Amino acid sequence: MVFMIKVERMPVLLFVSLLYSACLWAGIEESVSEESTRPTVTPEELGNYTFKNEEEDIFVVSDLTRVQIQHLASMRLIAKDLLARKAGVISIKGRQQDVAALQRMVDRRVLRTDQIEEWQAMGVLFGDILVNEFSLVWVRYEDELGISKALRWRKTDNFVFPVPVFSKRVKYREKINVQAIYDQIVIDIKRFKAWEMKLKLPKVKKSS
Repeated sequence: MVFMIKVERMPVLLFVSLLYSACLWAGIEESVSEESTRPTVTPEELGNYTFKNEEEDIFVVSDLTRVQIQHLASMRLIAKDLLARKAGVISIKGRQQDVAALQRMVDRRVLRTDQIEEWQAMGVLFGDILVNEFSLVWVRYEDELGISKALRWRKTDNFVFPVPVFSKRVKYREKINVQAIYDQIVIDIKRFKAWEMKLKLPKVKKSS
């Protein structure tokens, strides 16, 4: 089913509403807040958590579905509209410079803790920054915990989950420092890229 929506001079909020309704009409196979359904643990619980061996991890990665692509598009519109109305930010480039704009939105405290969809919409914009800065790709990630939209580097088993990056911190009333979050993820990305490149380097035989 194809939805044709004329957007000329249409208010942003109305367009967002129509696009989101279109996604629902198309039959969304995951809930709007699919990432929020994944179990989370507090730092205290994490210390006592028993992790599975890597061999036991079972997950399926595939291209985004048409509905997921539409959902991401509607979330981007929601986040950009919020930034324009609440923080005065009208230009989002999907680059590192947008980190400051996201922080401005956090500092204005215009979103309540229960506005999960809006916080996750901000997470989508954060994910777009990582996509453009580090050549990651949005994918559909499914494991025993559920279905998520994730970022993947090439065809490796290295993933970043940006959508709930703000909503889960809000849930536990943690302070959100967007730059610090970005810097830590950058370190992690550089590490797994270096590791993958190391695995591909040819082995050099030692001379006798």
